Amino acid sequence: MNKKAIFFDRDGVLNEDDGYVHSMDRLRWVKGAREAAGRLTKEGWLLFVVTNQSGVARGYYGEEDVVRLHQAMNEEFGKYGGRITEFFYCPHLPGAPVSRYDKVCSCRKPAPGMILKAVS
Repeated sequence: MNKKAIFFDRDGVLNEDDGYVHSMDRLRWVKGAREAAGRLTKEGWLLFVVTNQSGVARGYYGEEDVVRLHQAMNEEFGKYGGRITEFFYCPHLPGAPVSRYDKVCSCRKPAPGMILKAVS
């Protein structure tokens, strides 16, 4: 069965891109984003977020912070009838100060890895 899906970037699309947002106290929503997610969810769309999170690779915050933020964002979307089906993030960055994230990968946008994972 074919399902319809929408892929969103996170920073600058769903929330204002204020630089390395990693907690709800730093998040400012883009006007209408929560309402749009609610409407699209009610219309039967699967909603996915694909986001580069180089702040992890830079050591500004951890992957657990990204996961917590995404859970909190989904709770907020729920207040508007919305639901992100799944969040995907890439913590990698070539030349990263945190060595385990210093790599070229297939998930860092513009590479399609996160989208390919979502549709598989």
